[in-house]
Amino acid sequence: MFKGPSYFLGDVCKIRRGADEKVDESDTADTGDLAKYITPKHLNNRTIDVLKMPSLTTVTVTGNRKPLKTNTIIMSKSAPFKFGFIDDLKGRNVYCSGNTYKLTVDENEINSIYLFMYLTSDLAKEQLTRISENMNPSSRTKTISITDLGEV
Repeated sequence: MFKGPSYFLGDVCKIRRGADEKVDESDTADTGDLAKYITPKHLNNRTIDVLKMPSLTTVTVTGNRKPLKTNTIIMSKSAPFKFGFIDDLKGRNVYCSGNTYKLTVDENEINSIYLFMYLTSDLAKEQLTRISENMNPSSRTKTISITDLGEV
């Protein structure tokens, strides 16, 4: 088995919560005027196609929220943990909802595609699930904190 250097997730990327706005989505055609938010339902352990995401009809972007950048990994905060990878924003401003974390990878430390592939592996999912169960042993909803995620 390959043994190489190990890194804490918090050392190779910034981990932030998604926006706190309540996201109500419409399945109407995208006009290009409304913000697009990634929610856990968009996460399927693959690349996210921002053109296929519905626009929002009831929420406008407030404050100084910064849109996502390419090579960002989005993950659900709750088990079962799912991920998505932003490889092309197609000129759109895209944000993520409060039920997600966004991982902005430091490309000088680790390749974002490699990290995405690791996080979607069975090994990583087992590790995340075990951590969330230890954090919330009596809760039905198993979540992981930013602190614990950074120590993976």
